[in-house]
Order: sequence, then structure tokens, then C-alpha cells
Amino acid sequence: MSPTQCLYLITSGSDHQDPASHNWAVEFKRYLELLLTRLSGGTVKIHRVDCDELDVSSIYTPFTILLPIVTDHLLNSSTFNDEIKHFHEKAINSASNSIPWNTRVFKVFRQPKQGHYLLDYLSDSINYDFFHYESGSNDLVIYDDFDGPLSEKTFWMKLYDLANDIFQTIDRIKDVATEIAHIAGDLNQISVYLAEVGTDLVAERDSVRRELQRCGFRVL
Repeated sequence: MSPTQCLYLITSGSDHQDPASHNWAVEFKRYLELLLTRLSGGTVKIHRVDCDELDVSSIYTPFTILLPIVTDHLLNSSTFNDEIKHFHEKAINSASNSIPWNTRVFKVFRQPKQGHYLLDYLSDSINYDFFHYESGSNDLVIYDDFDGPLSEKTFWMKLYDLANDIFQTIDRIKDVATEIAHIAGDLNQISVYLAEVGTDLVAERDSVRRELQRCGFRVL
């Protein structure tokens, strides 16, 4: 599966019961796909999964990235808690273990959440807060406006930060995967020792070397 098809937006069941939360998640997913498509130059597909139905074993690849929209229901979901730990176990044991596992979890906050052990467990992954507190009044402003006059400096600026960070993480994983593939290829490649020759046989030796390399051998 392509790295750009291994993104999973994790939402909670309560979102489906609250029209405002449900609509926000739908629009968030749509706009993030559009931004990532522009950055990658190819079609990006984000899969939406309910936190109570998350099954890491069925979706895990070295490129899998999780995007949980953090709500009380999600934090208290025993399934989500178990599956995040499962994701951690699989990620740290994968070939691409030079990429920290928690950099593949992008926590999305529509509203502030504090004081939960799961957030402590994921503390090294970055928060993307789609809200802020007004200076002076300290009023909470939630980025529910996608196309209003202030959306460019609130919702869209934060969404671009998220999309850019996801894209850079995908590139980092791809670079590591490519390097590992080259190393594995070298280890599995059959080596042939080709003796040095006098100057009168260099052309013939080079011909033999090229033929061996064309057939996939590593020439010593």
C-alpha cells in the first residue's frame, strides 16, 4: 500500500451523535486530504475509524500514521487505549525503528483536554490545537469556521502545519525504508570474487564484471 494511503483518522462514537462534532470531523478530513494531495502531488486517502473499532493489526504498515481527534470518549475507550499500546509495540519492533513511534501519532484537539494518563503516554507526539484563548479576555475560540474571514489565520494555518508535518514524516519513513531495502539487498546479494589481471586482460575482466553485475551479482 502507498504511504499516502496509510493515514487513519480516529474519531469517537460520540462525534456521530453530536452533529457539530460530526460535521467538523468530516470537513477536517476532507480539507486535510486536499492539502496532503497538493503537497504529495498524488491522491491522498485518509481512512476514518471509530476508536472503539480500531484494530491496529489489520491496518499496520511501516507507514501507518494515526490521527486521533481527542475527546473524552476516545480517551476513555478501552479499545483505543489497548490499540495505541499495540501500535507502539509493532512500531518499535519494525524495521523503521529509527523513526520514533510517537511521531507517527498526530493528536488533534478541537477543544482543550487535560489530565489523562493516555495523554501522558503520548506526550512526545505533537498536539495540534484547533482552538486558542483570546488574550486579555481568555475566552476560548474553537476553529469551527472553515471559510470565514479569520479562517486563514486560525483553522487553515493550523491545518497546513499538520499537513506539512505529516508529509515530512512520510518522507522520513520512506527514506529509512529505502535505505533498509538497499542494505537488505546487499546482504542477500551473491558475491563473486573476480581476480585482478594484468594490463593485457583488463578489457576482458571488465566485460566479465559487467556481465556478472547485469545478472545481479556483487563483484568483489
